[in-house]
Amino acid sequence: SSTCGARNRPSCTGVSHEASSEPRGPPASASFYRRALPAPAIPFSSAQGRKLFAEALANGDMASYFPLSEHFRTQNEPAYCGLTSLTIILDA
Repeated sequence: SSTCGARNRPSCTGVSHEASSEPRGPPASASFYRRALPAPAIPFSSAQGRKLFAEALANGDMASYFPLSEHFRTQNEPAYCGLTSLTIILDA
């Protein structure tokens, strides 16, 4: 039986607190993290994405990128994309 806290009480949640070698979180196929982008989206770190970035930088079209990138935040859930974007913009 598992225990909760230092007082050797039964587990608070009924879940064992012992270390497990099993991976945590959803399987990779169920996650949005590092999922392939659908067309016509271009990955920022791809050769084409880097080329587009370099062209925009050379054209002087990136004035707003650097202040925004300093406040970049990842989103915890796909549904939070609007809130995350708003937080980045307001923080900048």
